[in-house]
Amino acid sequence: MLHQRKVPIQISSDTHHPDDITKGFEVVSEQLQRIGYRTQRVLLDGIWQDVPLKIQANLVRFFKIIIRLFLLF
Repeated sequence: MLHQRKVPIQISSDTHHPDDITKGFEVVSEQLQRIGYRTQRVLLDGIWQDVPLKIQANLVRFFKIIIRLFLLF
């Protein structure tokens, strides 16, 4: 229903542990794509922009690596 009305979406997290920052993002991204979403709204350089959900999945993997590296130090 929201997708049909062209309501933009954003995937976010409210966690208290660094390992959980992106928990569930990949599953949610896949589900959103199944119902028709292709992008999510992201704040970049102070401007809301639409970013492809497929890029989102790659960013999730990237952030997981960065978080693990950060926790090593």
